[in-house]
Amino acid sequence: MTLNTPFDGLASARDAAADLSAQAAEGEALGRLPEPSIAVLPFDVIGGDPQTNDLADGLLEDLITALAKVRDLIIIDRHSTETYRGRPVNVREAARTLGVRYVLTGSIRTVGERLRCSVQLVDAVSGRHLWTERYD
Repeated sequence: MTLNTPFDGLASARDAAADLSAQAAEGEALGRLPEPSIAVLPFDVIGGDPQTNDLADGLLEDLITALAKVRDLIIIDRHSTETYRGRPVNVREAARTLGVRYVLTGSIRTVGERLRCSVQLVDAVSGRHLWTERYD
């Protein structure tokens, strides 16, 4: 099972992240941090396959690395979000605890012989999804 490029639509995620800077300039409340900030939570692995767990961790690292290239975006360390692995998460509470405005969540599961990855970018203040994508 292979993915051609795990996040072909990542340019869209970068665009969404760049919009965070624009929203901050409009004076929206950002919680405890003055700059746009995001926490990437561990992906839910549906089905529990150990290889899928490893893939989920690798994709998480790749997302954090890609987001780290967005100028003026603060990314919370992956190890700080480990406490949210494998349990239901209230995005607003997690954002408040981690001191971020935005939270990226996702899941990975197998569908037949294919792998499906779903990702959501949530504004923790409003609770609305700013961007979602599914990758097969």
